[in-house]
Amino acid sequence: MAKLKHNDRNDADLEGYVIHRIVGNTVYFNITAPSRGEYGLEIYANDPATEGSTLYHVAQYLVECNEDVKTVPLPKLPAGYLGAQPKFNDYGLNTLSHHIPVIHLETNTVEIQFSVAQEMRVTANLIEVESDREMPEFVFTQTKDSVVSFIVNCPSVGFYKLQLYAIPVNDPSQQLPGVYNYLINCQKKTKNAYPFPKQYAQWKEGCYMWEPLVVHKEIGKPKVNFHVKIPKAEAVAVVTDQEWTHLQSSQPGIWQGEVNLAPYYGKGVKFTVNANFGGDKTSYATLLEYSI
Repeated sequence: MAKLKHNDRNDADLEGYVIHRIVGNTVYFNITAPSRGEYGLEIYANDPATEGSTLYHVAQYLVECNEDVKTVPLPKLPAGYLGAQPKFNDYGLNTLSHHIPVIHLETNTVEIQFSVAQEMRVTANLIEVESDREMPEFVFTQTKDSVVSFIVNCPSVGFYKLQLYAIPVNDPSQQLPGVYNYLINCQKKTKNAYPFPKQYAQWKEGCYMWEPLVVHKEIGKPKVNFHVKIPKAEAVAVVTDQEWTHLQSSQPGIWQGEVNLAPYYGKGVKFTVNANFGGDKTSYATLLEYSI
């Protein structure tokens, strides 16, 4: 951990201006000075195997800021919260799009990508820092080949914690461990943020949606084209108010079709994307659930 010091400021006031992350055997410290002046940076560490939870002062730096800057302190987070967690490397995961766990946005949407070395079950949670409110409906998780994508729509300006979870598909455990944590600083709302469809367990095992990611009465078309990848599915259907529309397979695992949603907009109707994976041809698993 690290502490930023200044003669005219309380330590607590400076906590949000220094963060650290651990990558392998390297610790990275990011410091933002809140104003001009000289600051002391104190670094603490220990060997948990022999020294327990006690941290010792191991290094000190002088940080000199010679320019006026407009800064926003980051939220106070537990030590070790940001970045890769222990299982991240164990599972052979790698960041592709965002290698630094603090993301500053000039818009309110971002797509974060990981590469995977094996088939994984993945999920995510978005938490608004100020209210501590969970908003998983504003994260859409999908997989294409060896790339897992997390699309995030921030509903308003502010800080958000994005917590990512994963486990190998062949692991029978129902509890997915946390593998990576981001802090997102949404500085500008450039478009309306609509919730994504609810994603059920089997969706998170290698499925991918080209369209539609979002269906909402304010942006909805009368007829909506569906284009989706569902590996191992033998049949796929969109069900709206007990009306079944079967999608057609253009190539193995790829399903497409057009669904008329005009009669349902604004009525609070839910519709689902469902797949049959063999065996009983009348048995379909729900993968996605939209609300319109």
